Amino acid sequence: MLYRVGSELRFSIDEQTILIKDTTLSILEKNRDHRLFILKTNAEEKIRFEYNLTDLQHAIAGDTTPHVAEEDFDFCQFVYNVLNNPERRSFIYQVL
Repeated sequence: MLYRVGSELRFSIDEQTILIKDTTLSILEKNRDHRLFILKTNAEEKIRFEYNLTDLQHAIAGDTTPHVAEEDFDFCQFVYNVLNNPERRSFIYQVL
């Protein structure tokens, strides 16, 4: 989950939650169907999450939706894209 609490942006996955700071670096390594998602703050690794897209790719293989992007079915890809785009980062839903 990627969300805001007040002015703080937070990311939760696999029972871990970290505060996203301006210094937080998002890395997404891709090797065929295998993915490695890493979040680092000040060179300290905060989250390392490995996953495989094989099952998901079979489920959407017949999808004819013309505007589907990889981030629409890969949440870590979405988070990576948001964190590497300052404008998108500022638009994340704010919890009051």
